[in-house]
Amino acid sequence: ERHVTATEDVSAGGVSITVRNRVEKGNRVEVEIHVPLLKRSIKAGGKVVRCTPTRGGGFELGIQFDRIDPRDQIALNESIEQFFSPKKRIRHHQAWHRKL
Repeated sequence: ERHVTATEDVSAGGVSITVRNRVEKGNRVEVEIHVPLLKRSIKAGGKVVRCTPTRGGGFELGIQFDRIDPRDQIALNESIEQFFSPKKRIRHHQAWHRKL
């Protein structure tokens, strides 16, 4: 099953996303995260470490990466630091997106 959703939180170690259906803790998932600063997507595998109901009727998943290309992990981390750094604040009209 494939979903497109907005990223709630992203780090070099994992991502938090909202989906419509419950996904059991421990399930393996594949994610594709569009990184605007890189102008490309990063693919990673991971496991669901948290699945909590949201007020809107969906579920927030916490996904811990356990399979990601080391170069992509470095690029993701650098992009996050650049995007969120107070000294290097960059305005973007795009959200970080990912496919599940």
